[in-house]
Amino acid sequence: MRNIIATLLAALYCSFAGLSNSETVVPSADYSLPSLSQETLDRIGETIGNSRIVALGEATHGTKEETYLRAQIVKHLVTQKGFTILAIEDQVANAFTVNAQIDDVNSDADRMLRSLVFWPWHNKELAKLLKWAHENKTGQSPFNFRLMGFDTQVPVSGGIRLNPFIKETGIRFLSVGEKYNKKIEIEDFDGDPIAASDTVIEFIKSRALEEELLLCAHAIREHYLQRAKRQSREQGMANMVNKITDLNPNSKVIMWGHNVHFSKKSDLPNSSVESLGYHLSQFYGEDYFVLGLAVGSGTYRAIDLEAKKNQENEIPMPPQSSLESKLSGITETPIFIEKEDFPTEVTRQWLPGSMAHPKQFYDRDIHNDYDALLWIPHVTASEFIDYDNKE
Repeated sequence: MRNIIATLLAALYCSFAGLSNSETVVPSADYSLPSLSQETLDRIGETIGNSRIVALGEATHGTKEETYLRAQIVKHLVTQKGFTILAIEDQVANAFTVNAQIDDVNSDADRMLRSLVFWPWHNKELAKLLKWAHENKTGQSPFNFRLMGFDTQVPVSGGIRLNPFIKETGIRFLSVGEKYNKKIEIEDFDGDPIAASDTVIEFIKSRALEEELLLCAHAIREHYLQRAKRQSREQGMANMVNKITDLNPNSKVIMWGHNVHFSKKSDLPNSSVESLGYHLSQFYGEDYFVLGLAVGSGTYRAIDLEAKKNQENEIPMPPQSSLESKLSGITETPIFIEKEDFPTEVTRQWLPGSMAHPKQFYDRDIHNDYDALLWIPHVTASEFIDYDNKE
């Protein structure tokens, strides 16, 4: 009910400003990113309640506004709700490297971003969040806050990180392939890599080695299970989140990644693969809270499959049955929507991810996927920092 009132007030504001609900607002040259009010942040905190794991989703990997507004929420949850871990959709070892740099008084945000594997995180808005974390961790009154990774796609850096510590096992991990086609393999080994991973895990436990090494070994095991088609990447990522919380029993975790991974009910688009969020909701119940993001008009950054390059792309017009169509025109500023105020008769949502796919509106069950929504009426493509070509 509170959100319905807020929506009506926003619509009235647009009317007084001379804007009709059907008009598209184009940012001016001095366009500044929208912010969430303290009242909205407080409402988000109240809605989250005592949930231990809060997933902050995104419709795309590539807009300024989605990153900036989630960064505001992260700061609020860390400073006001006692959250201690930001778990990002990236590799375990790389996130630990960033975390060490956050703790280093001589580090800087540009250096931190370089350590993350996936290109969507190489943007100025995320750099500002890392800078905030760095300034607070190295200040006089630091927050108890860490960055951690939960992805299992390419745990090459984890294997390299492990090698000096596991020589006694006779196992040595190798990085095979170039750039985006890298794979992790075991040197001079023709046995079961899952069993080899188990050996490494037990060795680390027996020597009481640090948490980072244990999580790197678990990520490699989950990766090999995926390669053997014994489980999905989604199940592997859920297992990694479970490991993080097991090793940090008093932690409260914020997750940073895409809506399709965090959704509680819907399978991955065009598949029957159960999502990471489905597995977490089954395990944690009400302790797992999902804030889904939805965006309206504007541009986003993604890899164009035809052009084969990372570029700005126009957001397509939404079909009538989509979430975006239902929310279009209700407000010209970002708005927080609680579940009781979700629009009805929604069957699809725009969820392109890191690729600009031809079919971008997917069948979704938003009423069971999300606990709340953040609607952003207009977005702009993120400013990509191309470290491959940066001097």
